[in-house]
Amino acid sequence: MAFGTLVLLKKVKCDVIEISLAEFGLETVADVCARKGWAAKTFQNWVKADLLPVVPVGGGRGTYLLRKTDIDSFTPPPRGRPKAEPEEPKKKPAAKKGKLKK
Repeated sequence: MAFGTLVLLKKVKCDVIEISLAEFGLETVADVCARKGWAAKTFQNWVKADLLPVVPVGGGRGTYLLRKTDIDSFTPPPRGRPKAEPEEPKKKPAAKKGKLKK
């Protein structure tokens, strides 16, 4: 095609087929949170902590989808602060054997 050539494009009607994410085993964050009863912010914290694998979409703007199998096998971490390990009671030093000083 040479410079200055006019090209006419014909508009062609295309049918758009919508395929649900469920057919691919994927869910949105909103769907997962509603189904599991989790807060979206808590869920995002788990993703940032690499506790859940995600499928990034949307050009790296923090938008992602989740695999249903990953969500169903996920066990949330315990809530609240971790409990401190109970300390073992300190033992008194044993008395030295030997002669007593007078």
